[in-house]
Amino acid sequence: SGTLQWSRKFGCDGTHDTSHGIVVDSSGNSYIVGGTGSGPFASSDILIVKYNTSGTLQWKQVLGGTDHDIGQGGIAIDSSGNLYIGNYTKSSGSGNYDLHTAKLNSSGTVQWKRTLGGTGLDFNEAGIAVDSSGNAYITGNTNSTGAGGYDAVIAKYNSSGTLQWQRTLGGGNNDYS
Repeated sequence: SGTLQWSRKFGCDGTHDTSHGIVVDSSGNSYIVGGTGSGPFASSDILIVKYNTSGTLQWKQVLGGTDHDIGQGGIAIDSSGNLYIGNYTKSSGSGNYDLHTAKLNSSGTVQWKRTLGGTGLDFNEAGIAVDSSGNAYITGNTNSTGAGGYDAVIAKYNSSGTLQWQRTLGGGNNDYS
C-alpha cells in the first residue's frame, strides 16, 4: 500500500557515508553496501550493514585498508544467506585501483576477499551476481588488459573464492560494462 514501515540512517563516524546497493534475503532482512569516509577526497572504506524486518540494525561491517576502498559496487545473496559484494580498492592489489570481491556470511563475518587487476585502473560500480552453486560473477572496467582504452571485464569466482576465469571485452576505443 506504500505506507512507510520504518526508516533508518546509517553510517560510521565519517562525514561522507553513501549507499549504492541493497538486497533482501528470504527472511526479509535487508543488506546495504556503500561507503564511508571523512570526505570525498580522503580515504574511504566499504560499508555493509544488515537490518532485520523491523529495521533493527543487526551488524555493520567495514572493509578497507590504508587507502581508498570504494563502496560503489553491487551486492548479491545466495540461497544460504551468504553475501557477495563487488567494489574496487586502492589499498590492496596490483595497481591504481583493482576490482574487489568479498564473501560474507549472514552474520557479517568475512569468508574471503579477492582483488583482480593490473597496473592500470580496474573498477566495478555495480555488477555482481551469484548462481545457485554459490559462484560469484563480477563485472567491471579495466585499462590494465584488453584491446585498448577501457574494456569491460567479467570474472567468475567459485564459492571458495578461487578465480575460475576472467575475460575482457572491447575494441580499440573505450568500452564499459
